[in-house]
Order: sequence, then C-alpha cells, then structure tokens
Amino acid sequence: MPFRPFWEIFFFSHTHFFPLLESQQPKRKINPSQTSRPPALVAAAMLLIVQALPSAPVYTDPIGFNKITCLTNSDTIVGVPFRAEGSLKSVLASAPVTAGDGETATLTISNSSLNPGALGTHYVKFDGGTRDGRWYDITANTANTLTIDLNGDNLTGVLSGNSLVIARYWTLDSLFPPAQATTSWTLDPESGIQVPNGHAIVSSLGTAPSGRRTQILFPNNATLGTNRPSTDIFYINRNTNLWVRVAGSVTPPGETIIFPDTYITIRHVPSVTHSTILRVSGDVVTNNQSIALSTRPLGAGSNDNYVAIPRPVDVSLWDLNIVQSGAFTASSGTSPAARRDQLLVYNNSIPQINRPVDAIYYYLVDKWVKVGDATQSSQNNVIIPSSAGLIVRKYNTAGGVTSHWINTPSY
Repeated sequence: MPFRPFWEIFFFSHTHFFPLLESQQPKRKINPSQTSRPPALVAAAMLLIVQALPSAPVYTDPIGFNKITCLTNSDTIVGVPFRAEGSLKSVLASAPVTAGDGETATLTISNSSLNPGALGTHYVKFDGGTRDGRWYDITANTANTLTIDLNGDNLTGVLSGNSLVIARYWTLDSLFPPAQATTSWTLDPESGIQVPNGHAIVSSLGTAPSGRRTQILFPNNATLGTNRPSTDIFYINRNTNLWVRVAGSVTPPGETIIFPDTYITIRHVPSVTHSTILRVSGDVVTNNQSIALSTRPLGAGSNDNYVAIPRPVDVSLWDLNIVQSGAFTASSGTSPAARRDQLLVYNNSIPQINRPVDAIYYYLVDKWVKVGDATQSSQNNVIIPSSAGLIVRKYNTAGGVTSHWINTPSY
C-alpha cells in the first residue's frame, strides 16, 4: 500500500445500534421566525486504518482515534471529535409531518426496523437537502418513524429521499465510564512519564469538596449573554463508581448528554498531581455539520455560543468555513465599535484554572484579524487544534436571528 501523509481511511461495517437512556442537558434554542440559512478542535489526532469485511454490503463512516493530554492543575477545554459508534443511515420515505404546535415533527424512514421507544438518547442529523448538517433530538420512535424536537426550527424544503443518520449521544457514562477512572499513576521507565491507570478523569475520594479530584464543567448554553459561568459541574465518586452532579440531579448524572456541537471543560484541581490522557474513538463525521449560533435582539448586546467542531484534525481559521457559510458577520473596521462577530480561542497547552481565552479574531474585508495586532496581518492560516472548544461571540441582530454555521470537512 503506498504511503499517504497523516492518515488512511477505510470503511468499517456497522451492524449494531445501541440505545441508551435519556438526559436533560439544555442546548441552544433556535429562533423559529428569523433563522438564516447560508448558501451552500496535545493532541495527536489519528484516523485508524480499519478494513471492512469483504462480505459486508453496507458501509458507514470510518473509525477514528483521538488523544489529548489533560494537564495537571489546569482546565482542558475540549469537544468530542467523533460520533459515537453504531449510527444508522437511512433516507426519508416521505415528507416530514410537523405537529400543529410546530414544536415537533414526525419522520418516516425507509427500510428500517427500529426498536420502538429505544432512541431516547439519540438524535437525527440530515446529510443533504435544505437542512443539511442540522441535527434534532429524537423524543420518540416506532419501528420506522421518529418524533423529533424542532427546538424552534422548521423543516421547510425537507423532502422524501433526503438522507439522514440516526446516532446516539455521548454521555458522561459512555465517554468516561466511572469504573475505568484514574486512581493512580505508574512511572514508565522508558519515557520517564507518569502513566495513569485509567481514562482522563481522576475519581474523587468522596462527596466532600476536599476530596474531589477531576471535575467536568458544562458551559451555559441555555441562556443568552457573554462570559456566562458554567451551570453544571460533575465528578466521579470512587466509593460508588457513579457520576455526581454538584448541585444535585433528578436524572442520573451519568446519563447527562454531551451534545455534538459543544465543548466540556476537564478540570484537574491541584490535588491531581499528574496529567491524564483523553482518548476517544468513534465514527468520523465525513459530511457537513451545522452548528446553530444564537444572537440577542438589537440593543441587547452580544451573545456567546460555546461550541466545538466534530472534526479529528487541525483546521485553519479560513477552513472553518464559518465566514463562507454566511454565519459570521464581518466587521466594518478595526475599532471595537466597528467589530461585529468575534471568534474566541483557548490554549490548552498552558496550565491554568479558570482559563481565559488566548486570542480573539474577527473578519475584516477578506481576512481574519487578531485583536491587538497593530499590523492587521492576515490570520487566515492560524491553526485551530483538533477537538478545540471555541466561543463564537455573535453581534446583536434584528429580532435575534439564529445563524447556521455549515462546517465542511477538510479531509
């Protein structure tokens, strides 16, 4: 086989589909009446070479593997760059039927025999058509129908034959199984590095604040404004091998959903004395991904959207495609008053708790510009690391328009 730089892709056949349980994590709300539709994230990211069985007639997306170092006494802000394995691809057998209140819709899919009521922690994503890349919660299902929460959106223009994928959400339990949490480290004699005996999360000694170790912080995507503090904090209790939500929870905390277009913060407190490794594997998303970006009405100020791109490779600012997709408003000048939308970027390589943003960029005429750069030189080729968490700070708009960032894969 000839050498190809960085990665090789083959296709892997999935014949299984794993339903999980339901969670209540809030997500960004879409403005139903003024949604704009555009025209057309240390870390080594590697796509594993996986060969399909010769007899397999159906193929899905390639399998990928991603590895990120989570520094001690530090916040690591990351997204999950893969879709959970076991997704199902299909097409619409007929046009969707929207409920009278406009809040839900029913999709009938072709050639399917789903387990009725089993898709509580799944979502459906369109791969083409007028809602290309957009995803919706599945709230109920029969053997061949899906009831979805439109979350303020609509399915205008969606037709019979449009392609879709049904996928399960990542949850705290599925991404970080409590029984596999780190409890100690071993010195690797060859590298001289302390190697954790578990995954990225160091389990806590109990529920007392003094005994807590690694914590997971979720951004606040349920309200509007800038610099919003995290709303949910979780940790693993070593005594029970269960996830715990600091503020308490009705839903079992381990079932908390990690949405495909948002980030989490992995916080190693000072008592975590060594770094850990976040390893994630799953389906590589090879189609467009739409990320909803909320705004506030005119005069109400800007709004922060806490997002992550589900891509396992580094990408330049230009190749984010956020400007080209029409979801990012360019600035009319360099002064603060003339700036419109801004992109805020973190740097996980510097150990720090309550991590501030490392750089802020805006788009001017035909290039990305960095705030504070007196030369106003082009930043188009600045690299955003794979799995990176970002903040898209949207300028206020008439009526609070929701933009849809169509992120196209660079591979």
